Amino acid sequence: MADKKSDRSAKPTPLDKETAETLTRLWNEYRRQNLSASGKPPTQAVLAEATGYTQSAISQYLNGYLKFGYGAVLKFARFFGVSPSEIRPDLDALPDAPGQDTGLLIARLENDIDALQFALGAVLTVMARHRPAEAEELAAQLAKVPAKFQDRGLVPALQQALGQKAPAKKAAGRAAA
Repeated sequence: MADKKSDRSAKPTPLDKETAETLTRLWNEYRRQNLSASGKPPTQAVLAEATGYTQSAISQYLNGYLKFGYGAVLKFARFFGVSPSEIRPDLDALPDAPGQDTGLLIARLENDIDALQFALGAVLTVMARHRPAEAEELAAQLAKVPAKFQDRGLVPALQQALGQKAPAKKAAGRAAA
């Protein structure tokens, strides 16, 4: 089965359009209930920051231009404090759908992310020792990551793993000779 995240060219379904309408309704309610001290409603940037999406992606979700994957629905449900099935009713039909309680599913996902970070760190540590040229190239690419992502997510872990220098094989070989 193809990964839905990678299928960005797929057009939203009628269910995605309905989901966008529900999301827009929830967003408008949130904006009415959360006015700033000056009486202004929050901007899409607030929703973007909370979900990890760009403001552009938020706009596209709200306008029904993007397909709603399970992860997106979970992020929006968490932000609005509703069950995922309130945003997209067909989610109750999925295996292990959390229904009203998303806590366990989110905890499992966070655990999986932690495990992947650990595994990736181990792989990169080995890479830094045994394939230093590739490790240096990867480190150079990581240095190009925008500043707002430099201190969170996998980037610091990757940089730390790549920061471990490879042993000097030639020097060690000459010393043994």
